[in-house]
Amino acid sequence: MGKSCQKREHFTRTRPGNALLLCILPPFYLEAASVTWFALIALISYSALCWRYSSALRTPAATPASKAMTLTLGLAMACHTLYQLGNFYSYPWHFGAAEALSLTGLLSILLYFSLRPILQLKGIEYPLCAFSGSALALSLLLPTGHPINPQQEWLVKLHFATAVLSQPLLINAAGIALLIKFSDRRLHHPHRLGALQNLPPVLTLERLLFLIVSITFVTLTITLGSGIAHLSQSSHSGGLLNHKVLFSLAAWLTLAALLFGHHRLGWRGRKAANLTLTGTVLLLLGYIGSRLVLEAILRR
Repeated sequence: MGKSCQKREHFTRTRPGNALLLCILPPFYLEAASVTWFALIALISYSALCWRYSSALRTPAATPASKAMTLTLGLAMACHTLYQLGNFYSYPWHFGAAEALSLTGLLSILLYFSLRPILQLKGIEYPLCAFSGSALALSLLLPTGHPINPQQEWLVKLHFATAVLSQPLLINAAGIALLIKFSDRRLHHPHRLGALQNLPPVLTLERLLFLIVSITFVTLTITLGSGIAHLSQSSHSGGLLNHKVLFSLAAWLTLAALLFGHHRLGWRGRKAANLTLTGTVLLLLGYIGSRLVLEAILRR
């Protein structure tokens, strides 16, 4: 009980606004085991949604009740958000492959709810729930990431924040690119897609893809600029040529070529999807690839 009180006291001192958060959230929120319950509720919700949507695909007459499904998806998003916030507000804060996977799944749901008013995304719910649920489940199996030192200069904090956003955003763009490739195949083999046969139109998926790629390009630009600026100011100037910078720069150039080709040359469809996947692989090679090896294999 004493440790819990000390933890709550430290929690309210470390970040502004934490005292207000504690008034909103239950007292057991800071305990790791209790925070995991939010993740389990989110996983159950994702699984229930996947089962319901797959049942509707097998029996088209049994169309899921849209209001009930939306409420369930909202519950999954709320619990997933609380779980992510629980990791963020814990002390010390850790971030690695596990936390990045959880954030990637959460961003998928947040993008869906944010863009649904302007894009006709009906039909994307089944792969969306399967992806977010799988990312969350895998994040629970991986070890906790490395601790983050909050006492950093603003340039490092900016670099870290934009890098944390760039990776999940680009992974989501890669997921949309795969759906575009599946949708293109649907035109030629309409009976071979199974659970993906009710996807949104290709034009809608392309609008979603280029919107996410554009946001990712901005965040990745800031990530590269702040990272290079910090490395040039530090004593380790040789770090400018490390593998993370080179792979990130290659991913940035790929996204730049994609956006230029789309606006000037009309690139879309499979070409846009392939370039998005290429950029995603390059970025993963520079970031999550090395982190997965260090955390999951070497336990460092």
